[in-house]
Amino acid sequence: MSGTIIASSGRCGSTMMSSLLNQHTDILSVSEFLIDVCNLQSNLDWAFTEEKIDGEDFWRRINLKPDLMNHMLRLGCPYQEMLYPYKKNGAKFNAQTYVPALCMTFLPHISDYPDQLYDELEPVVRAQPLQGIRQHYEDLWAWLMLRLDKKVWVERSGTSIVYVEEMLKMWPESRYIHMFRDGRDTCYSMRNHVGFKFVIMGQKLEEYMGVNPFLSDDRTHVDKVPEEFQFLLPENLTKEAMDNWSIPIEILGHAWSADIKKGFDIFSNMPDEQVLHVDYDRFCANPEKQLRTIAEFCGVDSTDQWIKEVTAGVSLSKGNWQQLPADKKASLDQSCQPGNDLIDQKIKSGIVL
Repeated sequence: MSGTIIASSGRCGSTMMSSLLNQHTDILSVSEFLIDVCNLQSNLDWAFTEEKIDGEDFWRRINLKPDLMNHMLRLGCPYQEMLYPYKKNGAKFNAQTYVPALCMTFLPHISDYPDQLYDELEPVVRAQPLQGIRQHYEDLWAWLMLRLDKKVWVERSGTSIVYVEEMLKMWPESRYIHMFRDGRDTCYSMRNHVGFKFVIMGQKLEEYMGVNPFLSDDRTHVDKVPEEFQFLLPENLTKEAMDNWSIPIEILGHAWSADIKKGFDIFSNMPDEQVLHVDYDRFCANPEKQLRTIAEFCGVDSTDQWIKEVTAGVSLSKGNWQQLPADKKASLDQSCQPGNDLIDQKIKSGIVL
């Protein structure tokens, strides 16, 4: 059962795309699921194992309680894609018990009653036979499509371009939407996004400690962390410090440009009919026409009324990076230039929607 996968660097309009597609009666929008199962990329094998597993093992994997994201909940600073109502009275999970990957975004994205859906799913998933993990995912989505009267699935996880090879290996015949945005706006958005902050903080501390302290209790080399970074340690981190700290913008541009090149390089090897390249700015300039094309690419029909209703709130967010100090703007512009030039080149070649 092949579906459609949206691959992106993150912070480029892909969440908006999931929200729009989620409003289509025939689409099961699988939002942020794979990224949550692999604990924000920290354990790809957990989500993409090549071993055959049974339903009990699969249920355990999709019920992983992601360390990084649950730390955000305990601090009281979840990012907007983390939809589970963990503060609601009577909620099945909360910041103290931890919220599992299945519930962090995916189930509350598709249902107003995620706990009820979770309880319905448990016996179904645990009874699934010994098989590859792809078949487990597809059995899960097939059950949800039947339960919610959907016809196709569309998976979208932020920063999925990082592990796009794993997805292509697992779903080589699926359709892929490669989504991107001006690198300067993308990086400016990344610098204050809590999810990106936690990933970068963990990587920075790992340079000194040899382990990511958000994923490990090992503090053998904690004394090697410079005083200026001690506040980033999970045992010291506060919501105020998190809110006030921004990712150094200079480290984002080069990584983004590399991701853009990676995406175009990988998808250039696939048949044209299997890939759709979508630029955020161009989408926002003509959302009705572009969304109709995207819906058709995903395998569903769309009415004029649906297109008009769901795109009514689409608006372009652009140019905020220019608020940076002059030296930071220049540095960001330079580091993003390779990626932006490549996007411009692909637009001129006619392969971008």
